[in-house]
Amino acid sequence: MIVIGVDTHKRSHTLVALDAATGGVRGQLKIAATDDGTLQALRFAAELADGLLDLSESVAAALDMLTDHSRAPGSDRAHTTEPSVDQ
Repeated sequence: MIVIGVDTHKRSHTLVALDAATGGVRGQLKIAATDDGTLQALRFAAELADGLLDLSESVAAALDMLTDHSRAPGSDRAHTTEPSVDQ
């Protein structure tokens, strides 16, 4: 399993993908805190999953946080939201 951690900031976010079993770094990406950056993050995750991206509740919450943060003018920290996945 791959775990992706996200360090969020006002203008950029850094993503690091780790192998959950070994703790080894599988990839790293710095993106702009924009809609385009969010798309880059999704592509990054999909590539690590060999094109099969399973949106768990934690991933959905992280994507919500990235999207909300990139649209919150004047905010220097993303707010957290309850995880939600449409079923």
